[in-house]
Amino acid sequence: MGVEKVKPTLGLETPTYRCPKCGAEIRWACSGNSGYAYCANSPTATRIMEKHKLHEIEFCDWTGKTRRRQDGKVEIYYSP
Repeated sequence: MGVEKVKPTLGLETPTYRCPKCGAEIRWACSGNSGYAYCANSPTATRIMEKHKLHEIEFCDWTGKTRRRQDGKVEIYYSP
């Protein structure tokens, strides 16, 4: 029996990008040549919260754009 080689899609070597405004993680997508990015503390971000901690929720309105380079890597752009 051979060993199946699987390349992980997420792992320790996967960088986490941080919001320049509040420091939370950036959520992003890039299908094709362009896409979008937003802060994990965005009002539109999906989050799981405990009911008694709703008053502690943080919000951030940062958004950005993504672009796929010729080599396949994705760049995240934003305006301060």
